[in-house]
Amino acid sequence: MTEIELEPIVALLDSADERLRLQGARRLAGVGTPEAVQLLRARGLSDTSPAVRHFVRKALRVLDIDPSDEGADTAQPPAARAPGGNPTGALVGLGQSGLTTAPTQSRPTGGLSLPELEGTAPEGPLDPPDTPALTIKEAERLQRAAASILRPCVQLLIENLEHQDVSVAGESATALGKLRAREATDRLIDILRAGSSDESVPLALGEMGDPKALASLIRIFREDPRPNFKQAIVTAVAKIRAPAAEDFLRSALESPDPALQTAVVRVMGETQNPAWAEFLLDRIGKMDEYLEMTMIHALGRLAPGHPRVIVRFSAILKTEANPRKLASLVMALARTRDARLVDTLEPFTAHRDRRVRANAVEAVSALDAGAPVKLRILRPLLTDPDNRVRANACISLGRLGDRRALDTLVTMLGDANKWHRASACYAIGVLRPPDGAGFLIKGLRDLDPAVRVNAAKALRELADPAAAQTLISAINDRNLWVRLYAIESLGNMQVKSANPRLRACIKQEANHQVVATALLAVARTGSGDESTRIVVDFLKHDDSRVRANAIEALEYIFTRQSVSHIASCLRDPDHRVRANAVKAIWKFGELRVVTTLHGMLSSARPEERRSGAYALGEIGAVMAGILTLANSGRLVKSLQEHSAYAAAAASASVQ
Repeated sequence: MTEIELEPIVALLDSADERLRLQGARRLAGVGTPEAVQLLRARGLSDTSPAVRHFVRKALRVLDIDPSDEGADTAQPPAARAPGGNPTGALVGLGQSGLTTAPTQSRPTGGLSLPELEGTAPEGPLDPPDTPALTIKEAERLQRAAASILRPCVQLLIENLEHQDVSVAGESATALGKLRAREATDRLIDILRAGSSDESVPLALGEMGDPKALASLIRIFREDPRPNFKQAIVTAVAKIRAPAAEDFLRSALESPDPALQTAVVRVMGETQNPAWAEFLLDRIGKMDEYLEMTMIHALGRLAPGHPRVIVRFSAILKTEANPRKLASLVMALARTRDARLVDTLEPFTAHRDRRVRANAVEAVSALDAGAPVKLRILRPLLTDPDNRVRANACISLGRLGDRRALDTLVTMLGDANKWHRASACYAIGVLRPPDGAGFLIKGLRDLDPAVRVNAAKALRELADPAAAQTLISAINDRNLWVRLYAIESLGNMQVKSANPRLRACIKQEANHQVVATALLAVARTGSGDESTRIVVDFLKHDDSRVRANAIEALEYIFTRQSVSHIASCLRDPDHRVRANAVKAIWKFGELRVVTTLHGMLSSARPEERRSGAYALGEIGAVMAGILTLANSGRLVKSLQEHSAYAAAAASASVQ
């Protein structure tokens, strides 16, 4: 699915209704193509809703690891969920007036010490892990209650901003930004004015979106000579909704530093502010090639509904000779979906440059032109010598119901050129024809690893049980990425018959990334108690990625013993693993983990404070995504039973 074809889904992200925006984000995540990833990042990360931002970050963690190899046909999989790649988010309510706060004593009361927490298990039977149906108002009350419970920890974050260990101070600033803790705005501004060189400080202020930070950010930008620091300030200012911020970005674009100019243009496009279209258009043709490419990309986002962009880009197409610019211009025009552009874009389907042709195929397919027109233009490209062009044509024609598309893909699967075979697998995964699994099984047995990788990825998309046995055999494939995709597919499909082979894999596999991925697959394909016994052994593995995934596997299994097992990781030497453990315990509804978090943030050891700051940001992400969080029944119940929830409900009723 191309970027342009995704527009109807992306339109949901423009809704005033948060639930519709969440629906749009879910649908984009379900598509999972590079285009969907790009749109998720551009639109979802700047959403006003913490729940939407959290969901998008979580989706990007899974979808946006793969670097392209050959025209987006082969890629490395998002296999092991790296400890450093956990989602971030905002905790609604922090720093806002009118909220009931927790007592401000130096240490929270009523909690358990770390040894006590490690030895405890939930009292009584586990509640169903299903996420309860929550309204937006109910989610806000839960978030406010969490804000009250966490407030003493947030105060420690603010104190740690001036810690002598710069990594502690930086992680604390980052966490405050994720939490949108506006109560820290003044302290962050003071630190910035005092000459802080930490880019996390301006970025945190930007995440908070507090207009009162704007003047300080702009002044520091003018006084500080460091290019990287200036770019951080540009990114921060762009997130603050105020007229002065727009004026600042206009002036910053006049900088003589090309890297800074590029940063400004990029954020202008990401804001989706239509006012920037006219401003940027006047600069087309006056910048160096790299900056102009960035500007074309930004204008492509702003092009729908702007006739002048269409007219100007159409005129440039007639004289431009640079294939890279042509390919970008073609895609920018395609975003308009304007059927009148058929005659303008059709000639580029026969361009000498293969990337221009491939983009032109996507562009013609995206226009609101009739099927006969598209069939006429695209059918000749089924014999194009380039694998990507031919695969794009097959995808477009296949969606129009043209049987020739699948016939061409079958022919490509037997081609002597490996990239044609790999592209055919990719296209079958996108089209998902009823008999697609049979074709992909053949690709999974190909001698070339690039073909097998694409076949495994496509089978993951199809999730067809008919391919289960072939995927099981691929667990031992000699290619790393084939093994990873096969294991991930079996886990996602919950193929019970694969569990014995997956269990053998985690005992025999030498690659830690494969082991980490297989742990999650074991949890998804086996019984709870049995899987728990297997996964627990890996909580002490020598690789931090494996330990982090073992925690996630226990989260998924959700047995009575999970909390006590995960609590053992609160002493893990890797701060990211400990953050995973704190987040998981909180998600299980064990709110007393705040005592442990408070102790970490006030520890004499800098690494403990750094880990605590990271973990607090992760808890904020959990609360920001409470509407879409799976297995949150115990957390919701625990918060509802806490005294802070009643106070939050009373505060909401008064407002």
